[in-house]
Amino acid sequence: MKPLMTLLATLLFVPLLGQITIMPSDMPSVGVTYQMLRDTNTSLPVITAGGSTLQNWDYSNAFPNVKDTLVWQFVNKSTLPGHTNFPASTMGFNSKRDSVYVFLVNDTDGLYIEGTYTYFSLAPNTAIVLNPKELLFPTNFTYNSNRVHQAKSTVFANAMGFDVKLVTRITSKFIGDAFGSLKTPTGTYADVLRIKKTRIQQDSIYVKFGVSYVPFQSIIDSTLSYLFMEKNPSHALVCEIVMDTDNPNKSKRGSYSRTISVGIDKTERPISQILAYPNPAQNYLQIDLVNIQKGQILTLYDITGKAVLLENINGTQHITLDITHLPQGTYIYRIFDADNHVLGWGKCVK
Repeated sequence: MKPLMTLLATLLFVPLLGQITIMPSDMPSVGVTYQMLRDTNTSLPVITAGGSTLQNWDYSNAFPNVKDTLVWQFVNKSTLPGHTNFPASTMGFNSKRDSVYVFLVNDTDGLYIEGTYTYFSLAPNTAIVLNPKELLFPTNFTYNSNRVHQAKSTVFANAMGFDVKLVTRITSKFIGDAFGSLKTPTGTYADVLRIKKTRIQQDSIYVKFGVSYVPFQSIIDSTLSYLFMEKNPSHALVCEIVMDTDNPNKSKRGSYSRTISVGIDKTERPISQILAYPNPAQNYLQIDLVNIQKGQILTLYDITGKAVLLENINGTQHITLDITHLPQGTYIYRIFDADNHVLGWGKCVK
């Protein structure tokens, strides 16, 4: 009987190992900051083969040549120049490396780039709208998931007296190829899904002669990278490895998270992550507050940072929120004490 029970337990347990599913609630929202340390050393970690068994990636000593820090601070789109060109987006960030503002849409199946607004001297005040949008991170995504997405933008400009048209076509392919735990110089992350991403970008320039645009030049760039995405509370991206173009089995550069801020002041007192269920929810959201002392107010915010619901807690250990009237989307909730200090937070999806 014992061997039979062991076999049954194994059969029941193994399929669950791959069920690390990245959801819309795991995507960054207003107030989140990604700080990624970039290493350009070619001795970065070797990417192991994907598979259906739990993996343990130890990259704690794999970034010896950090020379750069990338910062994505997600803010309400209304605070960024050019935001009126991107009606679907709810937030964005300033990509100082590329001299553009990036506008994002957190949809039900992924985080998308709706477009960019440039501010460098050669192309000031130029809105590049992607239609279809570019998929940045897929959601409802797990091991063996795969998705192919195409995006496109068209920009008209004048260069040296010639009317030109720049057409960009982007094809991105995502495969959930492995799962496990990841160790970087900043810590160990559990419940990590590794996503293999192939991105092909074709930039085509057309010059206008008479009434027609004639093809002038076309450039194709291809990038193979691996995204290591962890579920909350890390807001997904904890590491990215870019492979060498000439040798897809050799890594070229990589980035790992140093800190990922959720827009909450962590200097005054410990702040807990409070889980809610069911998540996603339909009509009611249950939140346990047994680990929160002196909680007085719970405030629910939509993805733009607007407060949409406020509840008096008054020290209770459990609360039921009626969210029937709220539209579908991602929400953040915070618990405050009587002095308006944040004691806890969480994210949910309706």
